[in-house]
Amino acid sequence: MYGKEADGNAALAHRLYQKYPDRWISREFKREYRRVFNHDAPTAKSIKKWHDTFLATRSVLKKHGGGRKTSDEMVANVQATYERSPRKSLRRASRELQAPKSTLQRIVHERLKLYAYKVQLMQHLRDLRERIIEAIESVPEDMLQRAWQEIVHLLDIVTVTAGAHVEIR
Repeated sequence: MYGKEADGNAALAHRLYQKYPDRWISREFKREYRRVFNHDAPTAKSIKKWHDTFLATRSVLKKHGGGRKTSDEMVANVQATYERSPRKSLRRASRELQAPKSTLQRIVHERLKLYAYKVQLMQHLRDLRERIIEAIESVPEDMLQRAWQEIVHLLDIVTVTAGAHVEIR
């Protein structure tokens, strides 16, 4: 239980323990607990633990379990791995470094701030624009002038014929 609900349990456990110190799991206690929380009462062991924790810390919130700390050496190894081959998958790196995939994922995202590269639509459009510009720049100038003259000539024909069907060879 977390947050306010846990503090409420602690206060209730403390209040009920004060009210029924000799009968941990008495019928009255179970009835009171079921009335307040709408489910069965916890075991006597849980209640004693809540009570002792509440007296010691004035809260029954769970403390962080401590967990294992990621060594700086492991972070350096992961960083070196991705500097050598940035396209390497987490699964492959996990096998090579003999570390859990979840640990590598946490190191890569939280410590190294690396994220998978995903080509966005705007990047595609920029690439397309650059390719079009390169293609136009590679066309000789005289070829562009001839094409422009051809367009002007066809436009003149359409204007003179008032849009009538004309077959051009």
